[in-house]
Amino acid sequence: MTVAAAKPRIHSEPIVGPSVWGASNFSSEEELRIPTPPHVVRELLDAIAQNGNRPFLEVTANTFHLPRTAAMMARVRDELWNGRGFVITTGLPVEGLSVEQMELCYWLLGLQMGKPVSQSAAGERIAHVKDRTQPGQQQAARGYTSRRELPLHTDQGDYMGLFCVNAAKSGGLSLASSVHAVFNTILERRPDLLEPLFRGFPYHRKNEQPDDQPAITPFDVPVLGYVDDRLAGRYVRASMNVAYDAMGKEWAPKDREALDMFDDVSWDDEHLIKFQLRRGEIYWANNWLTLHSRTEFEDYEEPEKKRLYLRMWLQRENPRSRVPAEMCNWQNPSGDLGIDAKPGGKPADAEFLRTFKQRTL
Repeated sequence: MTVAAAKPRIHSEPIVGPSVWGASNFSSEEELRIPTPPHVVRELLDAIAQNGNRPFLEVTANTFHLPRTAAMMARVRDELWNGRGFVITTGLPVEGLSVEQMELCYWLLGLQMGKPVSQSAAGERIAHVKDRTQPGQQQAARGYTSRRELPLHTDQGDYMGLFCVNAAKSGGLSLASSVHAVFNTILERRPDLLEPLFRGFPYHRKNEQPDDQPAITPFDVPVLGYVDDRLAGRYVRASMNVAYDAMGKEWAPKDREALDMFDDVSWDDEHLIKFQLRRGEIYWANNWLTLHSRTEFEDYEEPEKKRLYLRMWLQRENPRSRVPAEMCNWQNPSGDLGIDAKPGGKPADAEFLRTFKQRTL
Protein backbone atom coordinates (compact mmCIF):
# COMPACT_ATOMS: atom_id res chain seq x y z
CA MET A 1 0.00 0.00 0.00
CA THR A 2 1.37 3.42 -0.96
CA VAL A 3 0.90 6.16 1.60
CA ALA A 4 0.79 9.64 0.10
CA ALA A 5 2.27 12.52 2.07
CA ALA A 6 -0.23 15.21 2.94
CA LYS A 7 -0.25 18.35 5.00
CA PRO A 8 -1.19 17.26 8.52
CA ARG A 9 -4.51 18.23 10.03
CA ILE A 10 -3.56 19.80 13.37
CA HIS A 11 -6.06 19.77 16.20
CA SER A 12 -6.26 23.23 17.75
CA GLU A 13 -8.87 22.94 20.53
CA PRO A 14 -8.49 21.35 23.98
CA ILE A 15 -9.97 17.88 24.38
CA VAL A 16 -12.66 17.53 27.04
CA GLY A 17 -14.27 14.44 28.55
CA PRO A 18 -13.36 11.31 30.53
CA SER A 19 -10.37 10.49 28.31
CA VAL A 20 -8.57 13.52 29.78
CA TRP A 21 -7.17 12.43 33.13
CA GLY A 22 -4.11 12.63 35.33
CA ALA A 23 -2.81 11.36 38.65
CA SER A 24 -5.02 13.73 40.65
CA ASN A 25 -8.18 12.12 39.22
CA PHE A 26 -7.64 8.91 41.19
CA SER A 27 -7.33 8.80 44.97
CA SER A 28 -6.46 5.09 45.04
CA GLU A 29 -5.68 2.16 42.76
CA GLU A 30 -9.04 0.62 43.58
CA GLU A 31 -10.79 3.30 41.51
CA LEU A 32 -9.15 1.76 38.45
CA ARG A 33 -10.63 -1.69 39.04
CA ILE A 34 -13.83 -3.48 38.01
CA PRO A 35 -14.51 -6.78 39.87
CA THR A 36 -15.44 -9.83 37.83
CA PRO A 37 -18.85 -10.98 39.17
CA PRO A 38 -19.06 -14.56 40.55
CA HIS A 39 -21.57 -15.58 37.85
CA VAL A 40 -19.04 -14.58 35.17
CA VAL A 41 -16.32 -16.59 36.90
CA ARG A 42 -18.64 -19.64 36.94
CA GLU A 43 -19.42 -19.17 33.24
CA LEU A 44 -15.71 -19.08 32.37
CA LEU A 45 -14.86 -22.08 34.57
CA ASP A 46 -17.66 -24.08 32.93
CA ALA A 47 -16.29 -23.21 29.49
CA ILE A 48 -12.78 -24.27 30.54
CA ALA A 49 -14.15 -27.61 31.78
CA GLN A 50 -16.14 -28.19 28.57
CA ASN A 51 -13.21 -27.27 26.34
CA GLY A 52 -10.91 -30.05 27.48
CA ASN A 53 -7.51 -29.93 25.80
CA ARG A 54 -8.58 -28.05 22.65
CA PRO A 55 -6.03 -25.28 21.83
CA PHE A 56 -7.38 -21.79 22.43
CA LEU A 57 -6.69 -20.83 18.80
CA GLU A 58 -9.43 -23.28 17.76
CA VAL A 59 -11.99 -21.53 19.98
CA THR A 60 -14.17 -18.83 18.41
CA ALA A 61 -16.61 -16.29 19.80
CA ASN A 62 -19.42 -18.76 18.99
CA THR A 63 -17.90 -21.87 20.58
CA PHE A 64 -19.49 -21.20 23.97
CA HIS A 65 -22.61 -19.31 25.01
CA LEU A 66 -21.32 -16.70 27.49
CA PRO A 67 -24.04 -14.04 27.92
CA ARG A 68 -22.88 -12.82 31.33
CA THR A 69 -19.26 -12.63 30.23
CA ALA A 70 -20.36 -10.71 27.13
CA ALA A 71 -22.30 -8.23 29.27
CA MET A 72 -19.31 -7.56 31.52
CA MET A 73 -16.91 -7.13 28.61
CA ALA A 74 -19.35 -4.77 26.88
CA ARG A 75 -18.92 -2.54 29.94
CA VAL A 76 -15.14 -2.81 29.63
CA ARG A 77 -15.29 -2.06 25.90
CA ASP A 78 -17.41 1.03 26.53
CA GLU A 79 -14.96 2.33 29.13
CA LEU A 80 -12.07 1.83 26.72
CA TRP A 81 -13.70 3.45 23.70
CA ASN A 82 -16.02 6.06 25.21
CA GLY A 83 -14.61 6.51 28.72
CA ARG A 84 -11.16 7.09 30.17
CA GLY A 85 -9.48 4.55 27.88
CA PHE A 86 -8.29 1.92 30.36
CA VAL A 87 -9.55 -0.30 33.16
CA ILE A 88 -8.38 -3.20 35.35
CA THR A 89 -10.61 -6.25 35.76
CA THR A 90 -10.07 -8.26 38.93
CA GLY A 91 -10.99 -11.63 40.38
CA LEU A 92 -10.39 -13.96 37.44
CA PRO A 93 -9.80 -17.61 38.35
CA VAL A 94 -6.11 -18.48 38.48
CA GLU A 95 -5.67 -20.77 41.48
CA GLY A 96 -5.68 -24.39 40.42
CA LEU A 97 -5.60 -23.59 36.71
CA SER A 98 -2.77 -24.38 34.32
CA VAL A 99 -1.27 -21.64 32.16
CA GLU A 100 -3.05 -23.22 29.18
CA GLN A 101 -6.40 -22.94 30.97
CA MET A 102 -5.65 -19.33 31.89
CA GLU A 103 -4.86 -18.64 28.23
CA LEU A 104 -8.26 -20.03 27.26
CA CYS A 105 -10.02 -17.92 29.91
CA TYR A 106 -8.20 -14.82 28.66
CA TRP A 107 -8.90 -15.70 25.03
CA LEU A 108 -12.63 -15.98 25.74
CA LEU A 109 -12.58 -12.49 27.28
CA GLY A 110 -10.57 -11.08 24.38
CA LEU A 111 -12.99 -12.47 21.80
CA GLN A 112 -15.68 -10.33 23.42
CA MET A 113 -13.49 -7.26 22.79
CA GLY A 114 -12.61 -7.82 19.15
CA LYS A 115 -10.27 -9.83 16.96
CA PRO A 116 -6.93 -10.92 18.47
CA VAL A 117 -4.13 -10.02 16.04
CA SER A 118 -0.55 -11.22 15.70
CA GLN A 119 1.98 -9.41 17.91
CA SER A 120 5.20 -10.36 16.15
CA ALA A 121 6.55 -11.93 12.99
CA ALA A 122 6.36 -15.22 14.92
CA GLY A 123 2.56 -14.96 14.94
CA GLU A 124 1.86 -14.77 18.69
CA ARG A 125 -1.84 -14.15 19.42
CA ILE A 126 -1.31 -14.49 23.16
CA ALA A 127 2.25 -13.39 23.91
CA HIS A 128 4.04 -14.48 27.05
CA VAL A 129 5.47 -11.32 28.59
CA LYS A 130 8.49 -12.57 30.50
CA ASP A 131 12.24 -12.13 30.64
CA ARG A 132 13.66 -14.51 28.06
CA THR A 133 17.24 -13.22 28.36
CA GLN A 134 19.76 -16.04 28.75
CA PRO A 135 22.74 -15.58 31.13
CA GLY A 136 25.44 -13.51 29.45
CA GLN A 137 23.18 -12.42 26.58
CA GLN A 138 21.99 -8.92 25.73
CA GLN A 139 18.26 -8.26 26.18
CA ALA A 140 16.25 -8.35 22.95
CA ALA A 141 14.75 -5.24 21.30
CA ARG A 142 11.13 -6.18 21.99
CA GLY A 143 10.42 -5.09 25.55
CA TYR A 144 7.99 -7.91 26.35
CA THR A 145 10.88 -10.40 26.22
CA SER A 146 13.07 -8.44 28.67
CA ARG A 147 13.09 -7.16 32.27
CA ARG A 148 14.18 -3.59 31.55
CA GLU A 149 12.21 -0.42 32.09
CA LEU A 150 10.05 0.44 29.07
CA PRO A 151 9.41 3.99 27.87
CA LEU A 152 5.78 5.04 27.52
CA HIS A 153 4.43 3.80 24.21
CA THR A 154 1.40 2.44 22.37
CA ASP A 155 0.95 -1.00 20.80
CA GLN A 156 -0.24 -2.01 17.36
CA GLY A 157 -3.89 -2.85 18.07
CA ASP A 158 -6.99 -0.89 19.00
CA TYR A 159 -6.87 -2.50 22.43
CA MET A 160 -4.13 -4.01 24.58
CA GLY A 161 -4.66 -6.48 27.41
CA LEU A 162 -2.17 -7.68 30.05
CA PHE A 163 -3.20 -10.62 32.25
CA CYS A 164 -1.08 -11.06 35.39
CA VAL A 165 -0.29 -14.73 36.01
CA ASN A 166 2.69 -14.04 38.28
CA ALA A 167 4.01 -10.68 39.48
CA ALA A 168 7.75 -10.00 39.78
CA LYS A 169 9.73 -10.38 42.99
CA SER A 170 10.10 -6.59 42.96
CA GLY A 171 9.49 -3.81 40.46
CA GLY A 172 7.46 -4.27 37.28
CA LEU A 173 5.13 -1.42 38.22
CA SER A 174 2.61 -0.58 35.47
CA LEU A 175 2.45 3.03 34.25
CA ALA A 176 -0.13 4.88 32.15
CA SER A 177 -0.63 8.37 30.75
CA SER A 178 -3.53 9.91 28.81
CA VAL A 179 -2.80 10.90 25.19
CA HIS A 180 -5.54 13.54 25.34
CA ALA A 181 -4.20 15.07 28.57
CA VAL A 182 -0.68 15.17 27.10
CA PHE A 183 -2.01 16.87 23.97
CA ASN A 184 -3.88 19.48 26.04
CA THR A 185 -0.73 20.35 27.99
CA ILE A 186 1.39 20.74 24.85
CA LEU A 187 -1.36 22.81 23.23
CA GLU A 188 -1.35 25.11 26.25
CA ARG A 189 2.42 25.39 26.75
CA ARG A 190 4.00 24.94 23.32
CA PRO A 191 1.48 24.84 20.46
CA ASP A 192 4.35 25.49 18.04
CA LEU A 193 5.57 21.93 18.70
CA LEU A 194 2.36 20.26 17.55
CA GLU A 195 3.18 20.41 13.83
CA PRO A 196 6.05 17.87 14.02
CA LEU A 197 3.90 15.55 16.14
CA PHE A 198 1.03 15.59 13.65
CA ARG A 199 3.45 15.29 10.70
CA GLY A 200 5.22 12.31 12.23
CA PHE A 201 8.44 10.43 11.59
CA PRO A 202 9.65 7.25 9.86
CA TYR A 203 9.65 4.01 11.86
CA HIS A 204 12.04 1.07 11.66
CA ARG A 205 10.10 -2.19 11.56
CA LYS A 206 13.12 -4.15 12.85
CA ASN A 207 12.93 -6.95 10.26
CA GLU A 208 9.42 -7.98 11.34
CA GLN A 209 7.86 -6.39 8.25
CA PRO A 210 6.62 -8.44 5.26
CA ASP A 211 9.55 -9.60 3.15
CA ASP A 212 8.50 -7.45 0.17
CA GLN A 213 8.47 -4.24 2.23
CA PRO A 214 11.39 -2.04 3.37
CA ALA A 215 12.51 -2.12 7.00
CA ILE A 216 11.97 1.65 7.32
CA THR A 217 8.51 2.99 6.59
CA PRO A 218 8.54 4.97 3.31
CA PHE A 219 6.13 7.38 5.01
CA ASP A 220 5.99 9.32 8.27
CA VAL A 221 3.93 7.84 11.11
CA PRO A 222 2.12 10.59 13.04
CA VAL A 223 2.53 10.75 16.80
CA LEU A 224 -0.87 12.44 16.87
CA GLY A 225 -3.53 11.83 14.24
CA TYR A 226 -7.15 10.79 13.86
CA VAL A 227 -8.87 7.42 14.19
CA ASP A 228 -12.63 7.34 13.70
CA ASP A 229 -12.32 11.15 13.43
CA ARG A 230 -11.06 11.38 17.02
CA LEU A 231 -7.62 12.51 18.16
CA ALA A 232 -5.42 9.44 18.61
CA GLY A 233 -1.81 8.64 19.48
CA ARG A 234 0.72 6.25 17.92
CA TYR A 235 4.05 6.33 19.72
CA VAL A 236 7.16 4.13 19.92
CA ARG A 237 10.11 6.48 20.11
CA ALA A 238 12.70 3.70 20.02
CA SER A 239 11.48 2.70 16.53
CA MET A 240 11.94 6.28 15.32
CA ASN A 241 15.45 6.38 16.80
CA VAL A 242 16.42 3.11 15.08
CA ALA A 243 15.12 4.50 11.75
CA TYR A 244 17.16 7.70 12.05
CA ASP A 245 20.28 5.74 13.03
CA ALA A 246 19.85 3.41 10.04
CA MET A 247 19.39 6.35 7.67
CA GLY A 248 22.36 8.21 9.13
CA LYS A 249 20.00 11.11 9.67
CA GLU A 250 20.29 13.87 12.28
CA TRP A 251 17.24 15.04 14.16
CA ALA A 252 16.06 18.54 13.32
CA PRO A 253 16.21 20.57 16.56
CA LYS A 254 12.48 21.34 16.58
CA ASP A 255 11.56 17.70 15.88
CA ARG A 256 13.71 16.49 18.77
CA GLU A 257 12.28 19.20 21.02
CA ALA A 258 8.73 18.14 20.14
CA LEU A 259 9.43 14.47 20.96
CA ASP A 260 11.28 15.40 24.15
CA MET A 261 8.33 17.48 25.27
CA PHE A 262 5.88 14.67 24.45
CA ASP A 263 8.02 12.36 26.62
CA ASP A 264 8.45 14.86 29.45
CA VAL A 265 4.76 15.74 29.64
CA SER A 266 3.55 12.13 29.47
CA TRP A 267 6.07 11.12 32.17
CA ASP A 268 5.31 14.09 34.42
CA ASP A 269 3.84 13.38 37.87
CA GLU A 270 0.83 15.47 36.88
CA HIS A 271 -0.10 12.95 34.18
CA LEU A 272 1.47 9.60 35.06
CA ILE A 273 -0.38 7.01 37.12
CA LYS A 274 1.26 3.94 38.65
CA PHE A 275 -0.22 0.64 39.80
CA GLN A 276 0.77 -2.94 40.51
CA LEU A 277 -1.17 -5.72 38.84
CA ARG A 278 -2.00 -8.69 41.05
CA ARG A 279 -2.57 -12.33 40.09
CA GLY A 280 -5.77 -12.74 38.13
CA GLU A 281 -6.02 -9.07 37.15
CA ILE A 282 -6.11 -7.79 33.56
CA TYR A 283 -5.08 -4.31 32.49
CA TRP A 284 -7.12 -3.34 29.41
CA ALA A 285 -6.20 -0.18 27.47
CA ASN A 286 -7.24 1.67 24.33
CA ASN A 287 -3.98 2.00 22.40
CA TRP A 288 -5.10 5.21 20.70
CA LEU A 289 -5.86 6.96 23.99
CA THR A 290 -3.47 5.47 26.56
CA LEU A 291 0.32 5.38 26.71
CA HIS A 292 1.62 2.53 28.82
CA SER A 293 4.91 1.18 30.16
CA ARG A 294 6.44 -0.60 33.14
CA THR A 295 9.39 -0.20 35.46
CA GLU A 296 12.36 -2.56 35.52
CA PHE A 297 11.82 -5.67 37.60
CA GLU A 298 13.75 -8.25 39.60
CA ASP A 299 12.59 -11.81 39.06
CA TYR A 300 12.42 -14.90 41.24
CA GLU A 301 14.97 -17.67 40.77
CA GLU A 302 12.34 -20.43 40.87
CA PRO A 303 10.88 -21.00 37.35
CA GLU A 304 7.33 -21.49 38.66
CA LYS A 305 7.41 -18.09 40.40
CA LYS A 306 8.92 -16.01 37.59
CA ARG A 307 7.02 -12.96 36.38
CA LEU A 308 4.56 -13.89 33.64
CA TYR A 309 1.93 -11.74 31.98
CA LEU A 310 -0.21 -12.82 29.03
CA ARG A 311 -0.70 -10.12 26.39
CA MET A 312 -3.23 -9.66 23.61
CA TRP A 313 -3.58 -7.03 20.91
CA LEU A 314 -7.15 -6.69 19.64
CA GLN A 315 -8.80 -4.79 16.83
CA ARG A 316 -12.34 -3.61 16.38
CA GLU A 317 -13.87 -3.54 12.89
CA ASN A 318 -11.86 -3.59 9.66
CA PRO A 319 -9.01 -1.11 10.25
CA ARG A 320 -8.65 -0.21 6.56
CA SER A 321 -12.04 1.52 6.63
CA ARG A 322 -11.31 3.66 9.71
CA VAL A 323 -7.57 3.88 10.50
CA PRO A 324 -5.45 6.14 8.27
CA ALA A 325 -2.82 4.14 6.38
CA GLU A 326 0.01 6.27 7.76
CA MET A 327 -0.94 5.23 11.31
CA CYS A 328 -0.49 1.56 10.37
CA ASN A 329 3.30 1.38 10.34
CA TRP A 330 3.04 -2.33 9.50
CA GLN A 331 1.30 -2.47 6.13
CA ASN A 332 0.11 -6.01 6.72
CA PRO A 333 -1.03 -8.11 3.73
CA SER A 334 -3.83 -9.45 5.95
CA GLY A 335 -5.23 -5.94 6.38
CA ASP A 336 -5.13 -6.41 10.16
CA LEU A 337 -3.49 -4.27 12.77
CA GLY A 338 -0.60 -5.84 14.66
CA ILE A 339 2.34 -7.54 12.94
CA ASP A 340 1.57 -10.30 10.45
CA ALA A 341 3.36 -13.61 10.93
CA LYS A 342 5.85 -14.69 8.27
CA PRO A 343 7.85 -17.88 7.65
CA GLY A 344 10.82 -17.99 9.99
CA GLY A 345 9.67 -14.79 11.69
CA LYS A 346 10.70 -13.89 15.22
CA PRO A 347 10.52 -10.89 17.55
CA ALA A 348 13.16 -8.23 16.89
CA ASP A 349 16.51 -9.12 18.45
CA ALA A 350 19.17 -7.11 20.30
CA GLU A 351 20.49 -5.56 17.07
CA PHE A 352 17.59 -3.08 17.22
CA LEU A 353 17.69 -2.31 20.94
CA ARG A 354 17.63 1.37 21.83
CA THR A 355 17.11 2.33 25.45
CA PHE A 356 16.69 5.69 27.11
CA LYS A 357 15.32 6.93 30.40
CA GLN A 358 12.41 9.33 30.13
CA ARG A 359 12.36 10.28 33.80
CA THR A 360 13.50 8.62 37.01
CA LEU A 361 10.52 7.68 39.20
